[in-house]
Amino acid sequence: MNDNNENTAQQTDEDEFSVRESVDLTPDNADFFESEGGLVSMRLRTEAGEEYFERIVAVRAFPVTDPSEFICIRQPDIPGQDKGAEIGMIRRLSDFDERSRGLIEGELHRRYFSPRITSIIKIRNKMGYLYWDVDTDAGKVNFMVKDPSSNIRILEDGRVQVRDVNGSCYRIDDPKALGRSSYKKIEMYL
Repeated sequence: MNDNNENTAQQTDEDEFSVRESVDLTPDNADFFESEGGLVSMRLRTEAGEEYFERIVAVRAFPVTDPSEFICIRQPDIPGQDKGAEIGMIRRLSDFDERSRGLIEGELHRRYFSPRITSIIKIRNKMGYLYWDVDTDAGKVNFMVKDPSSNIRILEDGRVQVRDVNGSCYRIDDPKALGRSSYKKIEMYL
């Protein structure tokens, strides 16, 4: 019984020290490519050697207004376990070759698919939720927004970002360009 307790304690100590350290990802140490299964993979070269990641996940850090800077590269989440570990950070996506940029931009597009609202048909306020009926560049959409002061954001460049109760994000590039009728429906929330 003591052996099991010692093994468990030893494993816990090892787990604490096995946290990976994030590295700066550059064209000199990171190669991105498509795996045979169509996943975005990465080969990373460090002083400790070379690592291969069958699948990576790209996540935007900040700022929202500059989407091609500070791209976090992570291992994928494993359902029922912790989030995937951070592998490293890309400072500027433009530093990478066209093929690598295309793969990472494709991952970002899938993760941050954000339809552009082209007109607002109706916004109804009911029991603390805003019910939106809109036309987007991806078709007609109905969604709900809770707490508009937190989920409707005006970005520095004037664009508007709207996050619904499911975490989906919609954008309005220029609220006044929507037309007078649509603008009047959203004006009070800006």
